[in-house]
Amino acid sequence: MLTDTGLQKLKPGEKLYKRGDRDGMYVAVLPINRRKQISESGDHTIKVVR
Repeated sequence: MLTDTGLQKLKPGEKLYKRGDRDGMYVAVLPINRRKQISESGDHTIKVVR
């Protein structure tokens, strides 16, 4: 399951990587500190500002 705490711990790396849950939703963490949330209902991009 993707939780708020788990999402906050994701850090950008040198390459894109994905973390998912059992329901088919996953988050792609991009190297430029953006996260892309993908679900069956659509594609939502979230910019993370720190």
